[in-house]
Amino acid sequence: MAEPPGGAHHMPKVQEPVLEQAKIEARFCAKVDKGGPLWNGTPCWVWTGAHTRKGYGSFHFQGRLAPSHRVAYEILVAPIPAGLEIDHLCRNRACVNPEHMEAVTQRVNWERGRAITRLKALKTLCWRGHPLARVRPSGKRECSVCCKIRSPASTASARVRRALARTGGHQ
Repeated sequence: MAEPPGGAHHMPKVQEPVLEQAKIEARFCAKVDKGGPLWNGTPCWVWTGAHTRKGYGSFHFQGRLAPSHRVAYEILVAPIPAGLEIDHLCRNRACVNPEHMEAVTQRVNWERGRAITRLKALKTLCWRGHPLARVRPSGKRECSVCCKIRSPASTASARVRRALARTGGHQ
């Protein structure tokens, strides 16, 4: 009887992806500390491997460096649907606990976050307490009262007043 291709001990191709998946999971889990701070009664799984400057974990996955929280979600939950991103419900960027993650749109993730752009978008008053009602062509909101104060006519008259003050009121 002829020997099968690849030798007598060749494993069927169907099992190779399963073994590869198990290796990836073991390599991933070796970089996780499941005793992190509690959120909603469950601990954060803190990524102990490499991190980005922004505090997100990094893991070599499918031939590239990927965010560890995305890898955790894909390995332990499901593939991330197109157009969605992973939101850390616990707000801990180093957490890879799938119970602390949710696949959401970028808008939802942004609205839930603590980014400075989000905080500025939520502001309704300028620093002097006036409503931010005017919108510039760039999309930036500003206060009409403060804009009038900074208008060229106002700044020109202020320059004249300062010049007069320096000269003692003489021209």
